[in-house]
Amino acid sequence: MKKIILATLLILATTAFSQVSGRFITKVVKTESMHWSVGQDTWIYIPTSNRHQSYNMFETELSQYGTGTVVLTDLEDNSRFLFVITSSEVVNGEDHDLFKLEALQGDQKEPCSIYISKERSENGHRLVSIFMPKSEIRITFDDWPLDIEDNSTTR
Repeated sequence: MKKIILATLLILATTAFSQVSGRFITKVVKTESMHWSVGQDTWIYIPTSNRHQSYNMFETELSQYGTGTVVLTDLEDNSRFLFVITSSEVVNGEDHDLFKLEALQGDQKEPCSIYISKERSENGHRLVSIFMPKSEIRITFDDWPLDIEDNSTTR
């Protein structure tokens, strides 16, 4: 009887602390400055760099409670950026799924939003946008070919 109770407790503990892990690579990046428009009551984005080739890996660890981490690694110079996820939400769209993360970045714990969009298609292209209002910057990563038109404005 003790073995059954112990096994049940072990299964419950494993389930309670289960995590979702994921890893993917993007190949293009673009940076924009963010400016708040009082008249339009929204952010306006002004490009500070054109889309250019840059390989980056995103590694996510997410608990069943919607918290966890995202580690962004620049695969060219191995610089790493840690984001601590404070909340998450999944939005299922008609042609893509959107994973919305609220996070804190770096030692300064700057609040930011991370949107990961994945097309529902044969290719399943990804678009990642990191919004950092305090720094007034948006960084967009994608895995579309470099020679096609900028897709970040359509998502």
